[in-house]
Amino acid sequence: MALDKEYFDGIQIDLVKKKYYNANKVNAVFADIQAQAQTLLEENEQMRAQLARLNGQKAEIGEAVLSAQQIYREIVDKANVRAAEIVAGAEKRREEIQAENLRQQEYAVKRVESCFSTLREQHLAAIEAINCEWQEFLCGLYTHDGGEAAAGEEDGTLPEDIGDKPYVRYGNDAEPLLRSFFALDHPEYRVSFTPYKIIKHQDLPFITCTPDGELEETATGRLGGLEIKTTEILSSTGWTHWKGRIPTEYYAQVCQQMLAAGWQFVELLAQIKYTTAEGEDRKETRHYKIERADAEDDIAIIRREAVPFWRCVEQRQKPNLKLPPI
Repeated sequence: MALDKEYFDGIQIDLVKKKYYNANKVNAVFADIQAQAQTLLEENEQMRAQLARLNGQKAEIGEAVLSAQQIYREIVDKANVRAAEIVAGAEKRREEIQAENLRQQEYAVKRVESCFSTLREQHLAAIEAINCEWQEFLCGLYTHDGGEAAAGEEDGTLPEDIGDKPYVRYGNDAEPLLRSFFALDHPEYRVSFTPYKIIKHQDLPFITCTPDGELEETATGRLGGLEIKTTEILSSTGWTHWKGRIPTEYYAQVCQQMLAAGWQFVELLAQIKYTTAEGEDRKETRHYKIERADAEDDIAIIRREAVPFWRCVEQRQKPNLKLPPI
């Protein structure tokens, strides 16, 4: 029973002789009160100890919360710093990529301009080479006074036969060997050859070619031609015609071959003989592939100018010695 108002109101001690309380009952009440008071003291101590533990736990929780908040702030700060570093690095990389792209664009523009310049020089040189061939041809057809006598008709002389010249014999003898080597080195082609074959343009039969070989791409079925050249470079300046290109007269020839035969490409195989500065004789074999798609403009020029030229030949009229400018 708790020591509350109800407890104390319930205490009744009989009077003895209407004057004294019963000593035994008083002692019993006091003993009960003492027992319950002791119990209350013990419970109070337990509650105080429990409260102390709770206060300690509360302090620990508070410290943990504060620590967690500190750690959170540190993590956020570090994340912000790292994010700033990543953004700065990305921005720097973007600037580097933009600078590299700009450099590549400038380089590409310069290279394209250089290629166009080289192509124009080649075209001009090819036109000049064709002009030279025309002039030599015309000199053999017409006299200086505009007459129609062909070379050798007036005095009975004939042009020199160069068939027995050493370089001509070498070229004739080397051609079948070089053609065989080409077939071995390029299994991607079917290589065929018909001696003395003349291919004529379908609509313009005066435009012809005599191929050193005919090619078929096994993978695509495209048709092309093989042109074999043997030449000798006698001085260092002769290499300028082979620097990054083929000589203009060879280029003009393969363009006419593609025009006459309708080929999609021509493979040019050139064996170049030369002597080193130390006096050592050497040979170098070079290989070039000329695609019709890359030469269409030049092929069109040859076709356009060949028609009026041949008309002049048929009519025994002297054509222009110079081609129109590009």
